[in-house]
Amino acid sequence: MLLVPGAAEARRWEAAAAAVLRRAWGLRASPVAATTGWNHTWRADGFWLTCRPAAEGAAFRRETELFGRLNDRAPVSGVRAPVAVPTSSGGLCAQARGHVWRLTQELPGETPSGFHQADYPRAGEGLARLHGFLAGLGPRTAVQTRGPVDIAAAQVARGVPRPADLRDLADVADLAAADRARLALGLRAVADGLAGVRAAPRQLLHGDPGLPNLRVDPASRELVAVLDLEAASVGPVEHDLGCIGLSAFSHREDDGIDGVAALASAVAAYRRGTGRTVDERAVYVLMLANEIRLLRELLRGTRPGKNLHSVVQWQFGRYRKVFDAWSRLRFQGERACLT
Repeated sequence: MLLVPGAAEARRWEAAAAAVLRRAWGLRASPVAATTGWNHTWRADGFWLTCRPAAEGAAFRRETELFGRLNDRAPVSGVRAPVAVPTSSGGLCAQARGHVWRLTQELPGETPSGFHQADYPRAGEGLARLHGFLAGLGPRTAVQTRGPVDIAAAQVARGVPRPADLRDLADVADLAAADRARLALGLRAVADGLAGVRAAPRQLLHGDPGLPNLRVDPASRELVAVLDLEAASVGPVEHDLGCIGLSAFSHREDDGIDGVAALASAVAAYRRGTGRTVDERAVYVLMLANEIRLLRELLRGTRPGKNLHSVVQWQFGRYRKVFDAWSRLRFQGERACLT
């Protein structure tokens, strides 16, 4: 669940997007906001238009260049990325209204609904193929300079959000004592696990390969393309597997998907595809760190939206699922087992 803008704000952005399409690409279309939430992305006549603030322009362009590298390798890896459409002046991106804009072609396949248990081992297999290619790219190819290990360490250093941190959200989200306790214990688990995470081998990662950022073949469910490489950075492969795990823990109770089992199937498929060691303790440590980071951003009000209260409640619900699973697991070597 993502934040969505108010109606007036959405109309202003749609008008801006339509103007940029006309001026930069010569395309007259009525852009429609992405249904996955408020992420400054619109669909327009078989294309996708995306923008980021000008301050993020360098990273946005690095992401666009990484798309090209993936597509050059797609005949071997079997995994494609969005194809950027050049502007009327020949550039890959346009700058307007204080933002950098990119137009990409529609990708084949479909976004996994997340309600298919088979999507998780397939995602693990596809991630193994993707990582096989990314491992050959150097750190300068990364979109983000800070990797998941540094971000996890920063969450530990900042500690549990204090009541004073939430003063602007007093009418929106109230941290119950039980949730503060969960956050404290989760941070302790991250702190205890950081030594092992720091020692893990590192490579270039996708950064956010949850199911919404994957495209699969409708028949085989095999991974055929990836979206959204804006978080691509250098770190342990357990981080990307944890992103798949967070999708597994996003289901409702009636979806019939067990988060622990779904993540375990993805990890097992990844191990088969790569022959590499995967430390499932590190996977859960990085999942906890990521959830705490998202909660902190929401609680500090740095990600405003009209449905903030609902998003905060949903995010807490997913954190509880991850934390409760962590508390039930025991670890034998690199493998997680239910107690």
